[in-house]
Amino acid sequence: MLEAAGFPLHGFTTRHGGVSAPPYDTLNLGLAVGDDPDAVAENHRRLERHVGLDAAILSARQVHGTAIALAADLARERPDRRELPAVEADGIVCADPREAVGVRTADCAAILLAEPRSRLVAAVHAGWRGAAGGVVAAGVAALVSHGASLEGILAAIGPCICGRCYEVGDDVASLFPDAARPSPEARGKHLLDLPLAVELALRAAGLHARNIDRADACTRCNGSDFFSHRGSGVTGRNMGFICGGVR
Repeated sequence: MLEAAGFPLHGFTTRHGGVSAPPYDTLNLGLAVGDDPDAVAENHRRLERHVGLDAAILSARQVHGTAIALAADLARERPDRRELPAVEADGIVCADPREAVGVRTADCAAILLAEPRSRLVAAVHAGWRGAAGGVVAAGVAALVSHGASLEGILAAIGPCICGRCYEVGDDVASLFPDAARPSPEARGKHLLDLPLAVELALRAAGLHARNIDRADACTRCNGSDFFSHRGSGVTGRNMGFICGGVR
């Protein structure tokens, strides 16, 4: 959907095509998980070359919160402009078509937002804490506050843990009455459909259902293709990224 709308420079990575050694094999894009920094840097370079990006993908330190950063601020922080651990944010809005923004995941959802008229884009990271706290609505609101039309915003929800794999307790399930159901196998446990929870949050924020796309892939079910924290514990990070420009 995003490509058809004029945003070809976006995507959700798999774990293939990089240089990292196990348990980060091979395209780990996270610096804060214990991998060799040189390997992570090479993985970023490979991704950027493959996609055709002219600059590094901007990202911040994700803390399962609701803060949304501006790409222009991140670009000034450090010359290499990759992962910036000093900046805490779970979403990044970008108005510069020369820049790409991204969020890292290993079961959480990466949400890519774009609005064709303004060419504004954003990448948002949402696990259950972020989704419950309102990070999805915060990402949409940030786009609108910078000039995007709410009616025109498109959203793509990337591969994340599915409703068959995501077991949570009563306390978490109570936060998502329309996206959680009792587990048939464990008393007092529930199964949370994270992609559905994110979609419902997008719709509650004002997006049309027809403007929301969901990837049909679970990171835990497909551990050979995606990094999954629940599936593997110590592991790498996938990335969802987007740029407002064209090739």
